[in-house]
Amino acid sequence: MLGEMGAIGAGFKRQSTRLKSASSTISARSCSVKLDDMNNESSAAVAIVQRETDVWRPHVTVATVVPRDGKFLLVEETVRGQLVLNQPAGHLDPDETLQDAAVRETLEETGWDVSLTGLLGVQQWTSVSLGEQFIRFTFAALPVLHHTERTLDDGIVRALWLSRAEIAASADRLRSPMVLASVDDFLGGAQLPLDAIRWLPTRGR
Repeated sequence: MLGEMGAIGAGFKRQSTRLKSASSTISARSCSVKLDDMNNESSAAVAIVQRETDVWRPHVTVATVVPRDGKFLLVEETVRGQLVLNQPAGHLDPDETLQDAAVRETLEETGWDVSLTGLLGVQQWTSVSLGEQFIRFTFAALPVLHHTERTLDDGIVRALWLSRAEIAASADRLRSPMVLASVDDFLGGAQLPLDAIRWLPTRGR
């Protein structure tokens, strides 16, 4: 009797060992499948990101033309070691409207609060030295308040007011041809309403 019980016990142990071994094999295979799935998903995600980054995109920037007493608000700034003239301008930030970006950049570069009055136009320009293309949304604005104590953005030497003639005479110092073109657009009198540019809610993809 004892011998039979011992044999049965040994049989259970062998069966248990086989079950554990089978369970371990299944578990290992399951982990391997999960890892393969994760690797496949990761590879697919990398491929999507690669496709996104391979798409060419221009720089999206904003600028303001701010008149006062026959002159226009400009900034003198250092760009790649050169002292150049430009309108208050800069890049659009994430989750920012173009209008808000124009007001923010003007304050950061000149210390002036401004009130936008209209959209002067959208300009497309390629920098030969950088080999990069810019899409610039240029707004007309009125000066509201000057924060004389405000520290200006890095690279900005000073804000100054120049007439159209003075700007044209400084053509070799203009950061781009968009500077004088924007002043001429303003003097031409054509403006689009600010709501010509609409911020749409984020939905779907």
